[in-house]
Amino acid sequence: AKEQGMAARPEETAREFCGRLSEHRPELESQLNQLAYLYAHAAYGTKLPPQSDLEPIRDLWRHLTTSTTQTVDLSRT
Repeated sequence: AKEQGMAARPEETAREFCGRLSEHRPELESQLNQLAYLYAHAAYGTKLPPQSDLEPIRDLWRHLTTSTTQTVDLSRT
């Protein structure tokens, strides 16, 4: 995200950052919500919940690494 001009703000949580990203990329909202959820469990929990599905995150990563959309500057929002 940082390379695309969408860096997280120092005061933002992962959930807030993903929420801000999804405002500009609504088609990725579901995957971004899942990413924030899994990040919180990985960062603050002892293990990921057993029902966690990483496939939406893999899809998100593939989308972001192959995206040809123009850079969006979120620093003004």
